[in-house]
Amino acid sequence: MWEGDFLAQGAWETLTIQDNFIFCRVMETYPDICKRLLEKILRMEIERIDFPEREKSIEVRHDSKGIRLDVFVKTSDGLKCFDMEIQTARRDDLPRRIRYYQGLIDMDFLEKGKYYWQLGSSYIIFICVFDYFGKGRHIYTFHERCDEDMSIELATGTTKIFLNAYGTIDDVDDEVKAFLDYVAGKEVQHPLVDKLDAAVKIVKQSKKWREEYMRYETELAAREHLGREEGREEGAEIATLNNLRAIIEKFHLSKEDAMDTFNIPMNLRTKYLSQL
Repeated sequence: MWEGDFLAQGAWETLTIQDNFIFCRVMETYPDICKRLLEKILRMEIERIDFPEREKSIEVRHDSKGIRLDVFVKTSDGLKCFDMEIQTARRDDLPRRIRYYQGLIDMDFLEKGKYYWQLGSSYIIFICVFDYFGKGRHIYTFHERCDEDMSIELATGTTKIFLNAYGTIDDVDDEVKAFLDYVAGKEVQHPLVDKLDAAVKIVKQSKKWREEYMRYETELAAREHLGREEGREEGAEIATLNNLRAIIEKFHLSKEDAMDTFNIPMNLRTKYLSQL
């Protein structure tokens, strides 16, 4: 068994709701929990939700960067869509990331043959295990408003929410607070959390999900390993090119003489010549 297999197998035992894989499997396996969370976070009633695709991937062009939406659901009438993401790494670019998600979600919707005035309402929710804005809130909700008159809202139909698992302000109801405490790893006594914790345990007992997680993590580790090897090779090549350029300029050598100085193999010389 490759080292990555051992790492993935060991990691599985310690996974919690903070892991994207576990979070996604629980939400899709128990849509009633997903629906309840959305209703409580957004403070709205939702008749029914559908999962269009598991971990939906959106790409604008064949050469563009796609995104994988962890939990992407729509109302049964298709007029509202919701994306929930667990964020465990504190990244400075989260606001730009949420903007990028929004743009691609809209583009995907329009590619279904809709016009821009038919765009439905979208809600992107980042569930963070840190306080991104540092104000102690459990919830930060964003809409677009006029800078000169905050009472004027630009009705784009978009809502962005940052949840903070470590909030200290009393700004959410008991159910959302219990959920966030559970995400933070605290011991919580609440019917929703009991149901959620039981769902996590059931998912982790699934041989199917365990094997899928191990495949995913093993492939990811292999890609990262290959990327590091390729990065080292690329870095060595760049360093060699810089050294060749330096001695050509300093000592007025020909390209061939410079490569002789560094003992560049004959089979690599054409490649270096094209870049000097």
